Amino acid sequence: MNKSIEKLYEKSPIWFQNWMISLYGAKLAHLRYGNEYHVFLDYLKQRDVSNPQVQKRIQNQLFLDFLHYAVKNSPFYQDFYKDVDLNQIKSVEDITKLPILTKEILRQNIKKIYTINPKDGVVSHTGGTTGKSLQVFFTKQDTQRKLAYLDWFKSLHGFTMTQQRHARFNGKHIVPANQKSKIFWRDNKIIKQRIYSSFFTSEDNIPYYIENLNKYKPEEIDGFVSTMYEIARYMERHRIQPTFSPIAIFPTSETVLPMHRELLSRVFRCPIRDQYASSEGAPFIIEDELGYMHECIDTGVFEHIPSYIKFFIISGNIITGSILYLFIFHLIDRGSIPVTFIFSKSIFLLVAILLIIFNFLFQSKFTLKTPILLYIKEAIFISSKNIPADILLVISVIRTLLL
Repeated sequence: MNKSIEKLYEKSPIWFQNWMISLYGAKLAHLRYGNEYHVFLDYLKQRDVSNPQVQKRIQNQLFLDFLHYAVKNSPFYQDFYKDVDLNQIKSVEDITKLPILTKEILRQNIKKIYTINPKDGVVSHTGGTTGKSLQVFFTKQDTQRKLAYLDWFKSLHGFTMTQQRHARFNGKHIVPANQKSKIFWRDNKIIKQRIYSSFFTSEDNIPYYIENLNKYKPEEIDGFVSTMYEIARYMERHRIQPTFSPIAIFPTSETVLPMHRELLSRVFRCPIRDQYASSEGAPFIIEDELGYMHECIDTGVFEHIPSYIKFFIISGNIITGSILYLFIFHLIDRGSIPVTFIFSKSIFLLVAILLIIFNFLFQSKFTLKTPILLYIKEAIFISSKNIPADILLVISVIRTLLL
């Protein structure tokens, strides 16, 4: 946000701040919900995905188109793949012939990876689910297609973006720090959205959030699962019942733990529908109405690398490949297979403390060069129904410190 506009916003009354947010929302709506969005959303709703062979052929073609585009238009990939005979890459199965791009290499070479001038792109920031946030750029077409895919996923569960009221809990600085009023939300009327700040959800302030949610009665809730969880905990402790029941809750940015899912669905009387990678536009993994997770292979390539904790290596994106910042992106992340820990509480805490000390002392030397440390760091974040709730809360703190 422009500094002068930011100062004006900070000093303005709340009704004017709502007007400013809606005005900015109109600008974003023009950028995000253009012709490409509607055409692609219609295509997604009408397509037949019942034939896996057809979907595989589509994935292969998109993969090859993306590969050749990257080499042709990115100075980085021209050099990165200089020792690769691209004529030998004929399908997704050949992806192992390509070198892996780690996130650190990505950070160091991001400007060489871009295939358009950043001034002509749409800036986006990754959510940080798998590590530090990263600034990337999309074309307008990329942005609209990515949002169309996300809104198609939500439509599968009965929610239509821009047509139904929704509440969002995010980390945007929409409420001035020196505000005395207990109004911790602002409206983007253009897309029927009420934005709730996640910075003020203290024990004293949560009742104001609950009261406003009951008045607003959103038909969908999305955003930070940790914030929604704290509100739900307060409601259950004080036996407060919501006067509305959303179609669904769609978490973003953070890992959804079993305790989050169980409590939120019970308090708000609606399902939790998770998805992966909407922020960065990397390959989508979406949850169906039965709670199963599905890889959307028309959005990218998923390599399943066997290991004792069964991680995914998630590589590339082909749905918005014309500008996306990665092609083979080494990302240690978990799949949908639950992992059972046999640590006792005392041993777990001891291991966690040692990891924090080890990471602090040797971060620059080992974090990016020692795979086992990366695996350990991710392993303690994997949710399991066999881990007590208090231990999971400790995990959240440890995760913040390690990342």
